[in-house]
Amino acid sequence: MGNGPKRWWGGLVVMVLCESAVPALGLLQPLTLNDDQSVPCTATPSATTPIPLAALAAALDQLPALVDSIRSKLGAPGAGLVVVQGGRVVNFTASGEASAGVPFTLDTIVRIASNTKLFTTLAAYRLRDQGKLSLDDPVSKWIPGFAVKTPYSSKRPLCLRSLATHTSGLVREVPACTDCATVQAAVVKTLAAEEHSILSPQFTETHYSNLGLALLGRAVAAAAEGAPQYEEYVEREILAVLGMTSSGFNYTDAVRARMAHGVDGEGNAVPLPTEEFEWAAPCGTMYSTCGDMARFMIRAMKHSDPADDSLGMVVDGTTFAEMQLTGAFGAQPTGFGGIGSGTYELAHIGNGTDHAHWAITKAGCLNGYRSDTFMIPELQLGIFAVATSTCDVHGDGDAISFPVANILVPVVQAALESAESQNISEGGWLPTIGSEPFIGHYCDFNVTAENGTLMIRNWDGAYPMRLEYSGQRESGMYVVFRMHMMGPYLDEPGCFTFTENGENACPTSCMMRMGRSDMNFVTFTIPSGSNRAASVESAGLGAFCRRS
Repeated sequence: MGNGPKRWWGGLVVMVLCESAVPALGLLQPLTLNDDQSVPCTATPSATTPIPLAALAAALDQLPALVDSIRSKLGAPGAGLVVVQGGRVVNFTASGEASAGVPFTLDTIVRIASNTKLFTTLAAYRLRDQGKLSLDDPVSKWIPGFAVKTPYSSKRPLCLRSLATHTSGLVREVPACTDCATVQAAVVKTLAAEEHSILSPQFTETHYSNLGLALLGRAVAAAAEGAPQYEEYVEREILAVLGMTSSGFNYTDAVRARMAHGVDGEGNAVPLPTEEFEWAAPCGTMYSTCGDMARFMIRAMKHSDPADDSLGMVVDGTTFAEMQLTGAFGAQPTGFGGIGSGTYELAHIGNGTDHAHWAITKAGCLNGYRSDTFMIPELQLGIFAVATSTCDVHGDGDAISFPVANILVPVVQAALESAESQNISEGGWLPTIGSEPFIGHYCDFNVTAENGTLMIRNWDGAYPMRLEYSGQRESGMYVVFRMHMMGPYLDEPGCFTFTENGENACPTSCMMRMGRSDMNFVTFTIPSGSNRAASVESAGLGAFCRRS
């Protein structure tokens, strides 16, 4: 096979879109179709309804050249990129080779490095949902003898939650060997004696810590029924349930035979990993494929829809949303971002444009491999990329996914907004009452229909927000919409200031586009027997009666 880019899309390789067409366990399987075939199941309009592939064609056509260019720049022998939208794979692009004469495919196995942490934290939340541990448990409850010598006045013991959010203050790396049987005892002994193991008091700052996630993973194993090995628990309770059958921790000969071969910073071949487990496995030793990571992203983003329970077999129906809550915010090397409660790294993209979004990301860097998971649930857009070269300690595993996102996000958003406008014009958005009942003046806010889309604006026309129908409660008396800020009016990433009667009477409201706060929702009240909303209310805006 040559080294030029290869891709499959437009129905040639897609993923099953709805649960009616998958096995009883809900495992997502690849589905190969001819060009004139469609996925053999139907779906009602929802947050996961896919946009037409034709709307993405021009953008997807740019990806092979982009991936090939980035792979060459990174000095990687091979690279793979998978894009999902609306519950199915819409693109797979491969560049270079997995190994000599072997093409890079959806099923090529790669080391995903720190993307392992996503599954470590998911396992912790699963046990929390089952009542087997609390995220506020002290680490010492599950790691016998654990204690940290600290120079700070706080005597509060480190807890599991701070490990998951990189706010424990622990140093970055495991301070002992990672491949010996007594490593946990060695770590405990070192942390108890070493004065410089804590860089800041718990929860006060963000310090990325592989040590912290290794401890969290080993606590998960201790809390699980029967106290299995961490690797065994994640493979059985997370990966198998999600249908990620080509993912795991045990580098057997069969696994190694399917692996892409990476190179180090000098271009030298990196030896394939051996099958022995390491104590630090929870922070970064998992392997997977583009196909399996696509399965994970599809399930994870569908789960962001309150009406869907795609991850319900792993965690509670609201837990994935909880995992996206911001654990810490701050300036990042690539811009404004933060850490989510589920170890996700949050990135704000498109600031100052009308396609600004919060993205859920996780980069992974390991000798010979770099990888990145990138998701925007409100667009149902997910990107996983991997290249077989080494990135530096600060990480640039997102070298592929972010450039790809810059191409795709505006196109996907435009296509979704076009479909939304069409639904409104046909009465399909609110099939029983349409959009007319909501249009009008509400004290300090106006609601209008612009190009088929409902908008809410401040009294002077500033701070426009697009309204997306979210649901009805109590037989339609209360109709709920999600607000989406329009980029040019952002004072800073994700934040803007409201004014009342021309004066700064309201405090600054920080509204994340991820929509994980009541401030992102407005509720219109329609009195019984009426066909017009009488008032609109939001936790962030207050309550406003209709004026006209």
